[in-house]
Amino acid sequence: LNTTSADFTIVSGADLSQDSGIVADSIDVSGSGFKTNFTVTIKFDSANIAAASTNSDGEFSAAFTIPPTTAGNHAIVITDGSNSVTIPFTVEPGVMLNPATGHIGQSITIKGYAYAPSAPVTIKYDSSQVATATTDTTGSFEATFKVPSVKSGSHTITVSDGSTATESTFNVETQAPPVPELFKPIELGKAKSLAVLEWEDVSDPSGVNYRVQVAENEDFSSILVDEYGISESTYTLTEKLPMAGKKTPYYWRVKAIDGAANESAWSAPQTFTVGLPVWAIVLIAVGGVLVVLGGILFYTKVIN
Repeated sequence: LNTTSADFTIVSGADLSQDSGIVADSIDVSGSGFKTNFTVTIKFDSANIAAASTNSDGEFSAAFTIPPTTAGNHAIVITDGSNSVTIPFTVEPGVMLNPATGHIGQSITIKGYAYAPSAPVTIKYDSSQVATATTDTTGSFEATFKVPSVKSGSHTITVSDGSTATESTFNVETQAPPVPELFKPIELGKAKSLAVLEWEDVSDPSGVNYRVQVAENEDFSSILVDEYGISESTYTLTEKLPMAGKKTPYYWRVKAIDGAANESAWSAPQTFTVGLPVWAIVLIAVGGVLVVLGGILFYTKVIN
């Protein structure tokens, strides 16, 4: 019977879920070939950032977060005191937005990492500069700005230190404001020729204004008034309306539009009439006749 023997060395090894990223990224790590049932230490360069316990086979899995640091090449070191593995990792400039979704006028905090150390940075919302800051010795900074008046949807936040520029996305809310309820004139109510229209005051995080229309027909194909950007929940017509009775009333409706250009549906239309002023009705009642000639109202008393 012949026998042979050989030495077999178990080599420690480890893998990362990604080999580059930005500060605050969560990185998964797994390893094998370490001491069994033992604690391994995970270092970022020379700083301890996490620990994990191996199983009976010397294997482990864990996660860690990239700490604030400068851009460029770094080392992830995993050790049990006797066995060590070093894995290169590249840190890239990047930012975190809080929140990343919001409304017009909302205050946003932006934190940036791994830019040029002790350098000025500019922050743009789309093409408009909204803030500046100065990085610390690790290239980190923090600043705040308010969301400007823009349309709803995705917008680009650009941060630049003069040599490096990065982009991230901020989403402006797309929720339309509520549909206003019409108050006055009530259905088939009588209004003055310079009618005063009133409706429900609705609210929206991005602010709200109103659009009002007055038409001669129910389908609003013949519009007499179409006013935008009304800030209050009331509007007084600027041009007099001719008289209109119940058989041929005027129709009016309102919609709300928020600061991000999200529009509500039109309110259900209501009708109103425009009649003679009280003094004219009194004159007629006492036996007079009203005649309009060339836009001038004449009163003639009827004599029997």
